[in-house]
Order: sequence, then C-alpha cells, then structure tokens
Amino acid sequence: MNSSETVFQATSLPLSLATDSVGNLHGIIYAQPLYISKVPTHPNADVLFVATEENYIYALSGNNLSSTPLWNVNLNGTNEGAVPDGDLSGGTGCNNIKPEVGITGTPVIDNNASSNQPNVLYAVSVHYNSSTGVTTQRLNAITIVHGYVHAAGQVQGTVLPACHYALSLIGRV
Repeated sequence: MNSSETVFQATSLPLSLATDSVGNLHGIIYAQPLYISKVPTHPNADVLFVATEENYIYALSGNNLSSTPLWNVNLNGTNEGAVPDGDLSGGTGCNNIKPEVGITGTPVIDNNASSNQPNVLYAVSVHYNSSTGVTTQRLNAITIVHGYVHAAGQVQGTVLPACHYALSLIGRV
C-alpha cells in the first residue's frame, strides 16, 4: 500500500480482486470486502473478508483467491434465510438490492486482540424465519482466525433503517 496516495489506485493493492477468481460464494456481495495482512495463525496469509446477502461471511486467502476459503460461516439459524427483497416492510428505499437482503452494510474488524478478547469481525445480518414469518436483525461477532460466532444479539427497532451503511468501531466498551 502506498500511504502517500491521495487518489486510490487499484494497482497499489497487494492482491488481485478479479471477481471471477473468488470462486462460488453464496449470495451477492454489496458490503465492502475487508483486508488484513498476516492474520494470526495464518502468518503468511493476507486475508480478504467478504460478506454476502445470503448472510455468509468468508475468509479468503489474499495470496490465492481461487483457492478454497480459509473458513466461512452461515449466520442463518434454523428455518432462517435472507429476507426476500419484496418482503421488507415499511419501504426501505433499497430498490437496488435484489433478490434478497442479508448482510448489506460493510462489517468492521477489531484486530486489537487482548488475552481475553480475540480479533473479531462485527456484521449486521437480516433474517427471515419461514416458520414464524418474523424478520429480525442481528449484530454478530465472529472471530477472524477461525470464523467462530463469538456472540450474536438481536438489534431492536426497525429492520434495515438504511440501505447502504457501514459499521464503525469507536473505543472499546
């Protein structure tokens, strides 16, 4: 990376982001992929984290994007899936997100691990339960080394208050 760059140049990235080289992922990608160099336990791996509209998160080797993912996690529970775009109540104005809504906003990574807190990726996912007909939104915490769901909690309030958002990590509570 060139820290003196004032205009982003794709040529300064340390890996190829060709969309046909990442293999077969579950769902469309709207969220900005995240990149970390030298992830713990993968010391020679630059890792690209990708979230999809089907509520999957993938860790891909930045050194070989055509290889099998380092890990992936499906955040849907029993009888859950992404929300079909026509089933969003209240009119979100997200007319360009089709055919479903899952993880749309860009996740955030807290890579300041301590002895009692692993490196964690946080993502907001939206789920439709086909048994109950209920749509919920959750904040998920996933360890970046192995893809374990560290914690997940339901977000109260309107589901999907905005179409294109990104999480931000401010301080540590």
